[in-house]
Amino acid sequence: MTCLLLENRRIPAGLLVVLGGIVVGLALPQIPMTLGNAVIAYADLSGEYFGQSSKKVSYRSACISIAIANFMSFLVGGMPLCHGAGGLAAHYRFGARTAGSNLMVGLIFVALAIFLGAHALSVL
Repeated sequence: MTCLLLENRRIPAGLLVVLGGIVVGLALPQIPMTLGNAVIAYADLSGEYFGQSSKKVSYRSACISIAIANFMSFLVGGMPLCHGAGGLAAHYRFGARTAGSNLMVGLIFVALAIFLGAHALSVL
């Protein structure tokens, strides 16, 4: 395909090579890792920790939740994110059992940002 664009003035061949490299080098390897850790392991671990209380956490709902979170993050200039089984295990291990724990952590981060600004990382 690149050879066909060598003489094309509208679509440079180098652009195709760069875009192809981004897809193959960044997006393609991310798919199995995200599905394995952020969807399958996350939903299974949620079921193991919370039993019947986690019946709404399915593979489909995890995918939709990640998609919505990434879209909202994009709108405010944030970075890509996912749930991840490691985060769930860490929060559970340190006592988080309800959504209130996420609200507390979020409020702490907001307070650090408001009161310390750029110096918040020094405190952490």
